Amino acid sequence: MKRKNIIIGTAVLSLAILSVSFINNSPAFGNNPSKYDIISNDIKNHIPSSGPDGKEVKLKSIDHPGNKDKVSMLKKEKDIEGFVPEVELTKKGGKYTKKSLMTYQEYIDSETLDGIRHDIHPERMVWVFTAKFDKTQYIEGKPVEKANITTLYDAETGEFLSITVTSDDPNGLKELTKRE
Repeated sequence: MKRKNIIIGTAVLSLAILSVSFINNSPAFGNNPSKYDIISNDIKNHIPSSGPDGKEVKLKSIDHPGNKDKVSMLKKEKDIEGFVPEVELTKKGGKYTKKSLMTYQEYIDSETLDGIRHDIHPERMVWVFTAKFDKTQYIEGKPVEKANITTLYDAETGEFLSITVTSDDPNGLKELTKRE
């Protein structure tokens, strides 16, 4: 008789644990982690305790603090040194597909990236410019066919933060990714 109670009790407890786990991870309850959170946690959970030199490994400190509340201090797109006006971009065979002011976390969540910069706070405002090109573009002196180029700039300082280059041509990145 006691054995049945233990089995039934264990089944009820297991069901309760599964229910709590489902609720905590269910998008319906607002606990669906963002892509930024998933990448950040994954990296933090896999940092080795020491590097090849035996020294402790630490994430870089935040050099770009959150500034979401300082919208009046942010640069306009035309004030970003690397911004190319639409007319000039058209001459180079390009067209903007995105010109957006957003937080760094929104940028990571919206792109197909596998990594993040730990020195940028997730609530730091950034300018994201994505252009699609039908003419050959040269990246580091190498031709890229049918390029899609996304550049990221700090919205407060105008500092260039990153560039991502993809191609709609299956062989479009061949020269750029070729090892010498």
